[in-house]
Amino acid sequence: MRGSFYRRLLAAVLMASIVPLVALSIFLRAYIDRRGEASLADSAAALVGAARRVVEDYQTVGEDDPTIPRLPINDQALWWLRRVVGQEIHVYEDGVLAATSKPELFDSALLLKRLPGEVDREVLRGGQPFVVRREHLGAIPLPVAYARVDEPGGPRDAVIAVPLVIEQRA
Repeated sequence: MRGSFYRRLLAAVLMASIVPLVALSIFLRAYIDRRGEASLADSAAALVGAARRVVEDYQTVGEDDPTIPRLPINDQALWWLRRVVGQEIHVYEDGVLAATSKPELFDSALLLKRLPGEVDREVLRGGQPFVVRREHLGAIPLPVAYARVDEPGGPRDAVIAVPLVIEQRA
């Protein structure tokens, strides 16, 4: 800094303006990330809650009348329920995929047919109402919301998974 007074003053002004701007940008980025995660968690809770209620209501059809057979949860049922919810739905029973609204994702091995251990620990064993976990659909990161499903007379360890994909609208 052996320059003139003008150069020293310019360097001091630049440093005094750049440091607060960098700090502000770091703060804003962290704030936006936190708000995005909170928004994702809120929408995940609403979406997986709606999907869980639809699946549970589907399973209780004919519960009062013993002449009506109990409706099984299978791929065709979830394909129809997917149209109600507006998202893909997967159901795991005892840690293994039992039904899905989009079987080609699992047939092509883009998604695993086993329930992730973290979800089993937090939702089934830990009692969390839902968990949002980052999965990968091939190379694309995809948040997936998981929640426990109470199946009347069914297996105790049933979990519903809803990938949080925002569909583009025309």
